[in-house]
Amino acid sequence: MTASGELAAGARVAADVEWRRRLKAASLALSPALAVLAVAVLLQARGSLTDDISWLITLSEKTLDGQRPYVDFIEVNPPASIFLYVPAVAMARLLAVSPEFMVSLFCFLAIGASLALCAGALRHTAAFKKAGPLGLASAVAVLAILPAHEFAQREHLAIIAGLPLFAALAARASGAEVGVGLRTLAALGAGVMVAIKPHFALMIVATLPYFAWRVGWRSLVASLELYVVAAVCALYLTAIVVFFPEYIEKIAPLVVAVYVPARDPLLVLAEGVAVKVWCLFAGFLLVTARRKIGDPLIATLALASCGALLVYLAQGKGWPYQSYPAIGLMALALGLALSSDRRDVRQLVASVGIFILLIAATLIDLVVINYLFFFALPLGVAAIALQALGALSPRWRPVIASLSELALAGVCAMAYLWFMEIHGASLWLLHLYPPSPLEQAAATLKPHPTVLSITQRLEVGPPFARRIGGVWAQRVGALWLTSGARRIIADSGDDPAVIARMQPYLRLDRDMLIDDINRNRPDIVVISNRYGEYRNWAFADPLIAAALADYQLYASDDAADGKTFLYARASLIGLRPSLSDEAAGAGDAR
Repeated sequence: MTASGELAAGARVAADVEWRRRLKAASLALSPALAVLAVAVLLQARGSLTDDISWLITLSEKTLDGQRPYVDFIEVNPPASIFLYVPAVAMARLLAVSPEFMVSLFCFLAIGASLALCAGALRHTAAFKKAGPLGLASAVAVLAILPAHEFAQREHLAIIAGLPLFAALAARASGAEVGVGLRTLAALGAGVMVAIKPHFALMIVATLPYFAWRVGWRSLVASLELYVVAAVCALYLTAIVVFFPEYIEKIAPLVVAVYVPARDPLLVLAEGVAVKVWCLFAGFLLVTARRKIGDPLIATLALASCGALLVYLAQGKGWPYQSYPAIGLMALALGLALSSDRRDVRQLVASVGIFILLIAATLIDLVVINYLFFFALPLGVAAIALQALGALSPRWRPVIASLSELALAGVCAMAYLWFMEIHGASLWLLHLYPPSPLEQAAATLKPHPTVLSITQRLEVGPPFARRIGGVWAQRVGALWLTSGARRIIADSGDDPAVIARMQPYLRLDRDMLIDDINRNRPDIVVISNRYGEYRNWAFADPLIAAALADYQLYASDDAADGKTFLYARASLIGLRPSLSDEAAGAGDAR
């Protein structure tokens, strides 16, 4: 062999060794995150997507079928909420798989793309190198496991889309260079985040004073990212005006008049689980990770979380999914801070182990949830206080560290169960057990029945229709105008002036319901008293009762906290002896 040949062979061997070394290093670095991802996939495979997503998937299908948003069907939110799910639904049709599966798959892919962009932006920063494999695993856990039942919700997707911008701002604040292409992609994602809900701009705004302090106001003003975000928002607003004028002319006034004012007081929100969990995560960050709180990545995420908390309070609904951005970003900041210091890794790993045990205990016995929520808050406060004093007494540090591990695990479990929406346990049971009696009864009527609901909550109608393979036959997913008007009237103490002001909206909702029944003649009408009395209300109204004249009671769920009733068209069924008495009672209510 010639000398040149020997050199070439040696170079190939060296290249092969180097490739194998890098592959082994990458495998070791990614293995914790891949393990977390596998757990997330298993958890998502156990249940179905939440009611809001079921509704938006239904609207995406209608849009792909040629129906016009805000004309043929009505949605409270601007069109980004609908079109966010259209690509996944279209791909599901192309591949002949369920839209729910494809939405979940798209969400996992989006998580991977988002974290890849974040890694690209942060790769030259000290924080990224210190966080290492555990930092990546904690990020995957926050994005893929913590959302629980709220997986693939708009808020969840918004954080996934906006996270690369926060990473890019943090990298630039630390003095690292970030390429123009990557900054542009990150800004496009943040533009999508703001398009989903304009309130989310507060998360970006909250980080800008710190960014300006680190790089200067001139660099802030000259930031390409902010102009790209603004351009995306301007284009989106223009598209709404041009292509969806009905939303601005008809729907937005209804939202402002009825939907927005129906809100919880700030004091009620502040006393809720979401704010308590957020405060505990923030407390752990300030005390446990105080040495790293000034790191640009940790500070940027924490400030964005503060902006997200303001968004949650501004919306005033108190729904778990709306609190995910605030809790998720603060949990991400805490996880990255703990994983970047060897002294804190033990606490992080031990907390994860205890968290798994706590969640497993709730699977065995739901009563554990009550004890967890009762003890986690005072334990967390005590752990934060003792840890703050721990530096003064080295003797007690091991005990305080163990207490902190238990408390942090309890707070994580509180957050997870909050997003599972099982403080009442009903949704937990819904996703772990076989089809409900109503679903079983509906399956005996006909394949793919058309469905309409009379209720104020989305979880009653659209998810039920999807689970039985039905077709939604109503322009709204729930009577949100009636629900909001009732809430506003109740909050006013039945003020006659407020009642008079709400009457047009109550009539509008009733008239749309009657028109949908008469025009679509659905096979099934689901009436629920679970979240407000609607059965007697419907049959007490002569016009609604007339529209329901040829419907018969077919089944009910007999739930302890309020019944849901399934009425079917008389042409589909004969009177069943077991229900004849109850049907007669319903007839009396008419």
